[in-house]
Amino acid sequence: MGQYRLLVRVPKAEDDFRVTQNIDRKALLKTVKSMGQVQVQSGIFILTFMSKWKPPNATQMKNLIDAVVQILTSTTPFYEDTCEECGRSSSNVVLLEGIPRLQCSSCLDKLQQEVKSAEKHFEAAKPNYKKGIALATGAALVSAVVWGLIAYVFETFFFFAGFLIGLFVGYTLAYGTKKITGGVIGIAISLTLFAVILGEVLFVTFVLLGYGIPLGYLPEAFALYVTEYTGEFIASIVAGLIGAGYVAYYLWSRAKRQRETFDVVS
Repeated sequence: MGQYRLLVRVPKAEDDFRVTQNIDRKALLKTVKSMGQVQVQSGIFILTFMSKWKPPNATQMKNLIDAVVQILTSTTPFYEDTCEECGRSSSNVVLLEGIPRLQCSSCLDKLQQEVKSAEKHFEAAKPNYKKGIALATGAALVSAVVWGLIAYVFETFFFFAGFLIGLFVGYTLAYGTKKITGGVIGIAISLTLFAVILGEVLFVTFVLLGYGIPLGYLPEAFALYVTEYTGEFIASIVAGLIGAGYVAYYLWSRAKRQRETFDVVS
C-alpha cells in the first residue's frame, strides 16, 4: 500500500484548526477511498491518502484535485491581488522553491537582486578541498579495510558493497567540501575505485597473514590472484564502477539542490 500527499497552498488564516474542522470530509471520501490525515497548516492544505495496488492515474488525480478545489473554495478565503510581502496591489505570481506566491514588482525586483547576490556568492565560494579530501580519504581507507576483512572472513565479495562504499565516500566528501563541482565528483569517483582496489589488495594481504607467508610475496600473490580469479576481480571492479556511478549521481543531485531558482509564471 502506497501513501501519498496532496498539498494545496491557501491564504493563511488566524485559526488553522477551525478551517480544518470546516472541511467537508464526506465530499473528499467520494474521490478518495482510503483517506488519512486532512489539515490546514500555515497556509498549506494537506491531504494524506492511500492507494492499495498502484499509484493513482491522471484521471483520478484530476478528479481529486477538482474536488479539493471545490471544497476549499467554500471553506477558505480567496487570494486577493495583493503582494504577500508588502500588501500592495499586485497580480504577479512567482514560483519560489516550487511554491506560488503573489509579489509586486518592487518586491520581485528585490527578490531577484537577493537571488543574484546569493548566486554570485555561491559561484565565488570555493570547495574546501583540503577538508573534503581528508575526510573522504579516511572513508575510503576504512571502506577498503572493511571490504578486505569481509572478503577474507566470508571468502567472497558482496557486490552491493560497491554502492555502500560509493555512498560513504561521496557523503563524507560532500560534507567536507560544502560545495559540489565537477572536480569534487571526479575525486569521489577516483576515491571509490581506490577503495575497491585497495580492498582487493588487503584481502590478499589477510590471506598471506593467515597462512604465515611473508608480506614480501604480496606483489606475486596479488598477480596470481588476479590471474587465477579474474572473474571475481573483474566483478569487484564492476561493483566499484557502479558505486562510483552512484556517487556521481548522488553528488550531482546534491549540487542541483544547492541552487535556489524561481520563475515568474504570470
